[in-house]
Amino acid sequence: MNLYDEVMDQIGSLNQQIEIKNDMLKENARQKRKRKHEAFWEVTGFSYMVDEFSNSQKKR
Repeated sequence: MNLYDEVMDQIGSLNQQIEIKNDMLKENARQKRKRKHEAFWEVTGFSYMVDEFSNSQKKR
């Protein structure tokens, strides 16, 4: 194998490593958005229940 082929193999390996890292970063970002989304709806749902409970208490 000549020097050119070795360099091209190394470049291919580096590109593959970069793709894997980018995929991991994208997945981490997706999971973070999902956690934020779930937390938002958890808080929103809790707030709605508290509002409903306090409204039912006021009607008594």
